[in-house]
Amino acid sequence: MLNCAERREIRKTHSLRAWARLLCPFAVVGILALSGLGADYRQGQPNRSDPVSAESPAIDFTSPANGSSISAGQTLSITLSVSHPEAFTRGISVIGQGAIGATPIKNAPPFEFTLDIPVNLSPGTYQLTALGFGLSSRPIATASVAVRVEPPAGATLSATPPEEVILEAIGEQLPLRVVGEAPGGRPVNLMGASNLTAVSADTSVATVDSQGMVTAVGAGHTVINVTFGGHAAGAVLVHVVDPALIPSLTKLTFGAEAVGRRGQAQSFTVRNAVSYPVRILSVTSSDEFPKTSDCEAISPIPAGGSCTIRVSFAPEGSGVRDGVVTIVNSAVIAPTRVYLTGSGTQERNRFRDRDDRDFPR
Repeated sequence: MLNCAERREIRKTHSLRAWARLLCPFAVVGILALSGLGADYRQGQPNRSDPVSAESPAIDFTSPANGSSISAGQTLSITLSVSHPEAFTRGISVIGQGAIGATPIKNAPPFEFTLDIPVNLSPGTYQLTALGFGLSSRPIATASVAVRVEPPAGATLSATPPEEVILEAIGEQLPLRVVGEAPGGRPVNLMGASNLTAVSADTSVATVDSQGMVTAVGAGHTVINVTFGGHAAGAVLVHVVDPALIPSLTKLTFGAEAVGRRGQAQSFTVRNAVSYPVRILSVTSSDEFPKTSDCEAISPIPAGGSCTIRVSFAPEGSGVRDGVVTIVNSAVIAPTRVYLTGSGTQERNRFRDRDDRDFPR
């Protein structure tokens, strides 16, 4: 066994990890005894007062499965699997996103619930969140799933979309609404249903997304063809008038950037396309996309003239981040918009974790 002098020498020349392995067994027992953990340690049992060693209560969705579908107007059955139900002294409830509402609280198994999906709920994906409460008002366990809500079973198209949509600025958006009829004659929104499609005949003029948002891309005319359940529902004429300001691009894409850091700026120009000067009233951008601009300083922009906007990406969180630059001018009410997107990433630690090879033996 090493004497005290030898231990001190080892401590000087070895890492704490190597030194700790040489501690005497009686020292470990003494530390445990002083901390009040000795009895449980000697018996091989976890300490009941130690939250790290105790298994935490948990909630999980047995049904519905994540991504499952249900029709508006139906009743959704929910079953939760729960570990340590006795920990949830104030009970468990499930809360639905938006107008779906919440279930009553249950304090004991079986944890089975129902939620009535409103018949007029717009199609789309909605979040269900289970919350379990112990002694405090803050949940001690949560779980979530997403469910897809479709139009009511038997819904039919009862009205065609509007015949014409007029957009006066690049980046201007207007929602397309497609109205249907549920059994019994109640009107329902069909836009966003999985069996409804809306397709632009000319995406250089206007685009339309899965939720029916129409976006102006360039001057001209196009048609958006809408079908529901495989049957033609109508055609919407989209007219984008000659805009006062034309940006050199309609979308600016940034690569991946570490959260908390600011990447290299990208620039685009905005040209005055009308025959008279246009005053730039403001240029704004989303928080995660800081910008600089000379547009206000040289305003009004003469006919045919242009100004420059530079945008950087400084993500505040991980994953896809979206934003927009909005340019308000004196020529038209609708602002010019350029859409922005980038991806935030968690930067790896510059100092690699050390392993046993970093320490002398």
